[in-house]
Amino acid sequence: MFRFFESIALIDGIPRNLDYHQVRVDRTFANYYPSHIPINLYKIVFDEGDVKIGKQKLKVIYNETDHQTCVSSYFSRKFSKHYIVEADDFSYSFKEVNRDFFELHSMVKNQHAIFSQGGFLVDGIYSNLIFFDQRQWLTPHTYLLNGTMRQSLLDQGKICEDEIRVVDLKRFSKFKLINALNSFEEACEYPISAIKNIK
Repeated sequence: MFRFFESIALIDGIPRNLDYHQVRVDRTFANYYPSHIPINLYKIVFDEGDVKIGKQKLKVIYNETDHQTCVSSYFSRKFSKHYIVEADDFSYSFKEVNRDFFELHSMVKNQHAIFSQGGFLVDGIYSNLIFFDQRQWLTPHTYLLNGTMRQSLLDQGKICEDEIRVVDLKRFSKFKLINALNSFEEACEYPISAIKNIK
């Protein structure tokens, strides 16, 4: 049974942020499979073969001894409404295949859950969060999973970490949902008013 996965953006056949994905795989193996050698994403990606134009998603599912891959077209989702869900007892420190908790909160079409813990914002269902405060883009210092795009943007200085509580949302004008398949430039931009239950 496969327990973990990586979703990697292929842009005209070229993997994006592959180093960051490999770091996460290495950390997963160190935590769960310390006696095994981590899978090599570089070999897996470049064994895929045909280069295709545009953006595709390469999903790699794996366990300690085996892996499978699937390449598919990718189209960004646009949500009409966002709402905040408290998730104090939920943990998702590694990119696990079991995403039942997320699926439970993604059943309403075109609506998207933003999770909070202890009053602090953490993540969206499929993405990390960034907020604009009229001067700079900030991402919560609290998160469920440190995404590859989030870490890449932090390393480039395009975004900064900050404490962001639910009650702080009114000081922002807009926000984006970023992940491996949605870069800073590609991510949809929403007005802060799209979050319907701001306290």
